[in-house]
Amino acid sequence: MNTLQLNRDKVEKERLDQEPFFKRELTFERICLSRPMNYVVMTFKVIGTITSVQLKQALSKLTQKHFFLKTKIVLDEDGIAYLISEYTPDFQISSLEIYDESGWMKEVEKYHMSLIEVFSGPLIRFCLIYFQNITYLVINSHHSISDGISLLNLGKDILKAISNEIESSKGLIPPIIDEKFIGKKFGTPINRFLLKIINRLWKWHNPRFRLTAEKLRELHSKYWEMNSRCKFYAWDLNMSQTAEFTKRCKQEHVTVHSGLATALLLAQLKVMGDLKPYFRLFHMPINLRNKFNPPISEVLSFFALSIIISHKLSLNRSFWENARSLHALIRKHMASTKFWKLFTVNLFDPNLLDSIYFQRYGLFHDKLSKILAQKMIPDDMVASLALTNLGLVKFDSEIGHFKIDAVYGPSVYVDILEKIFSVCTINGKMCFTLTFEEKGIANDTIISIINNIMDFLTE
Repeated sequence: MNTLQLNRDKVEKERLDQEPFFKRELTFERICLSRPMNYVVMTFKVIGTITSVQLKQALSKLTQKHFFLKTKIVLDEDGIAYLISEYTPDFQISSLEIYDESGWMKEVEKYHMSLIEVFSGPLIRFCLIYFQNITYLVINSHHSISDGISLLNLGKDILKAISNEIESSKGLIPPIIDEKFIGKKFGTPINRFLLKIINRLWKWHNPRFRLTAEKLRELHSKYWEMNSRCKFYAWDLNMSQTAEFTKRCKQEHVTVHSGLATALLLAQLKVMGDLKPYFRLFHMPINLRNKFNPPISEVLSFFALSIIISHKLSLNRSFWENARSLHALIRKHMASTKFWKLFTVNLFDPNLLDSIYFQRYGLFHDKLSKILAQKMIPDDMVASLALTNLGLVKFDSEIGHFKIDAVYGPSVYVDILEKIFSVCTINGKMCFTLTFEEKGIANDTIISIINNIMDFLTE
């Protein structure tokens, strides 16, 4: 190694040694670690030009507010995973110019199919896509460190940092969601007893499975060899249509979320029928931030769970009859669900938990892992569609000399959900996304569903 390289290495080490260091355990987020397709993508359509230099400088300002921004994952000798900030490479920032405005959607598709190296980090990457006077700021994060709400706030903070409306400031490291933090036992007594036995059996026969970067690359390649490609669509409901639909929801005494879910489910029912059992199942993520006291701050973090609702909507009833029925059903589920019981994933041996996708795709063979994989990753879909509704954006769409014209996301792709929708409302208009796997459902079917959604929302 030459003298110049040695000096560069010395300077880099000194720089890294001066950066604040932290270490934080992954608990319920661990389920995201070994999935071959577990990314969240948020896209900001910004009027104005954001340069790579500006973005890099903004991220540098924000690393002490959003602690998970510049991190990587390490495992200890027991397989427990930690996020650490030590010796993490610079952010991956790419840029390109497009001549067809829909071209940015292709980049979102590529991101879902492109591996994030979690053991080297960072667990987040960025793309600036230029079209005329518009910059599409695309943020692609591993789900273990983020959800839709936190990426929404990160995008806002990036624009504020570029506009010098935010200085370097220290935030709070997101708390570890464990039984001490919740103040309750995870799962039911029966769950806890069974998982204790399962973990003991796993350690007793000691299959010596341990997650590595090489294993994750192999799983990622295997998954996309067996599947086709991720597809992504984005579209808007204009201001007058959004205002009219919101007004009607209020008149009918249903939330906008219930109204949107009704439109999606009825459109699917009209186009695809209900021949498959999972067509009657609806997946809904739940924001956990306000369920704790004090509420969790909206820094980069993953604080969401989900519930699955079985519905009985019918094309023989009016849209608003269906909406009221679904609204009541959602409220019932929200009131009766004991969310801390959904954290049973924390109770699994982490190496056993990591093994299940490798078992599913033929890269690991173990009886106990196979049983668990069959329970947690069924061969069929667990729901026909999912809806994440971020609601009305609570910050000003004009930041410095930039204007956020639209926000699309969070786009999430998961193999056990057939169609994943998201909605975000900004500047008086609803912005929709739909993410799905191309082989699982025909493109013509998707277009027909989108058209029927718009018909239901504007009737």
